Amino acid sequence: MRQRIKSVAWVGIAAVSLLVLPIETLAASDPICKALLSEAEVIGIANNAATLAGIALRDFHTPVARLRPDANAKICTWSVYYNGRKPTLGNHFWVLVEDQTKRTTFIPGE
Repeated sequence: MRQRIKSVAWVGIAAVSLLVLPIETLAASDPICKALLSEAEVIGIANNAATLAGIALRDFHTPVARLRPDANAKICTWSVYYNGRKPTLGNHFWVLVEDQTKRTTFIPGE
């Protein structure tokens, strides 16, 4: 029975790998959207938006920014994640930054 569980687990991992690898390969070889802003510029914009929302940035670790295409792949949006220094529930938030317009959206942690 234990051998069968291991076999099923490996088959599942192999199937997921086949589904994921071609997508990652495609994304790496042909980027869907190209960023106009640098990561540093985006973090600066996100820091300003967070400060305007009343956030004390000293209470959070250095933010992490990731570029994400929208469903139409015409607009690139940066997702900037802030994780709080104190490990408490909801002590995190995101700021979304549209690459072309620099428009921001603040998303509080819950």
